[in-house]
Amino acid sequence: MRKLAVYLVIDISGSMRGEPIKVINQCLQSLIKDLRSNPMALETVWLSLMEFGTEAKTVVPLTEILQVRLPELSVHGRTSLGAALKLVKLETESNFVRSTQEVRGDYKPLVFILTDGHPTDGWKIAADALKTDGVANVIACGLGHNVTRDTLARVGHTAILIESGDTNGLIEYFKWVSQSIQVSVDSIANRQPESGLVPIPEEIVIV
Repeated sequence: MRKLAVYLVIDISGSMRGEPIKVINQCLQSLIKDLRSNPMALETVWLSLMEFGTEAKTVVPLTEILQVRLPELSVHGRTSLGAALKLVKLETESNFVRSTQEVRGDYKPLVFILTDGHPTDGWKIAADALKTDGVANVIACGLGHNVTRDTLARVGHTAILIESGDTNGLIEYFKWVSQSIQVSVDSIANRQPESGLVPIPEEIVIV
């Protein structure tokens, strides 16, 4: 079965402490529940969860959605965005099955990156490599005004910002992520071109 790989990449630096990380953990659980309610998603979607603070690491390796078990994320450290982007590129490319004359490969992976701060490591070369040489569609989302629009635009093929930086915006963002994944799944089920992302909610602006 061809898979649609989804990578959720979450900033867990100290500025996410308190209500933001609490809401993120709740929204991640809701996202998994939503995807499991879609029969085609059960057949198609594989999910990986990554975090980045002082370092970047894979918390949940790429796993079919029914088998995903999410741990609770906790905050610590700085904002090592560059390390996260390098890890994303490595994981997306190593897990991606390319099409050949004999085999139809995987669907284009989706990478959703959420961050609320200025990167504390070198990140620009990694961002350019992921966007230009990588196999995935990268969506970069900023939370609040400590992350610049220029950073988001350089990281993602699509760049968006939750300007308010509040938890309502986070909730709407994760609903949008769920809807976008399911629209892609429905397009696959109907053998249509992958239709991509659904319209952005009003709490979020396109950069």
